Amino acid sequence: MPAIPDTTALGAAVVAGVAVGYFPSLRAGAAAWVRPGVQQEPEPEGRALYAEAYERFLALAAAVRPLFSGSARAGRAKSGQ
Repeated sequence: MPAIPDTTALGAAVVAGVAVGYFPSLRAGAAAWVRPGVQQEPEPEGRALYAEAYERFLALAAAVRPLFSGSARAGRAKSGQ
């Protein structure tokens, strides 16, 4: 878990800092402001449950991929790419 829980706001602040010249780069901004927190590991007894859920996610992602590949082509055609 990060030391600062509102990572979205922190990331936006770092990007803004780069945009206005406060930081020379995103890497420099992150080095200055981002602090790691406590590392959390999944509970060992939940490992099988996590693995099963991940397998279902992979199967679902594979099943819906054809639905989105056409959308990507249509979007590129509209934008002239």
